[in-house]
Amino acid sequence: MVLKLEQRKVELVDQVAAKVRDRLAREKAKLAEAFVRQFYANVPPTTCCAPARTSCTARPSPSGSSPAAAPAGSRWSAS
Repeated sequence: MVLKLEQRKVELVDQVAAKVRDRLAREKAKLAEAFVRQFYANVPPTTCCAPARTSCTARPSPSGSSPAAAPAGSRWSAS
């Protein structure tokens, strides 16, 4: 199991590095890729490769409707 997680972590970091190379200019991509690889070097595979879970606090509202919108003009409103 540990080896599978380690391999999955390598694959995920490689995917992120590939996206960096695709989206940035060559010199910026080199720096960004180095950052990504260094950033994730000490992240345990169980952290970055854990199965996706829904939030424990995310619950549908009893009425089935969306949560109330932020008041207009507040920093959280869409406008």
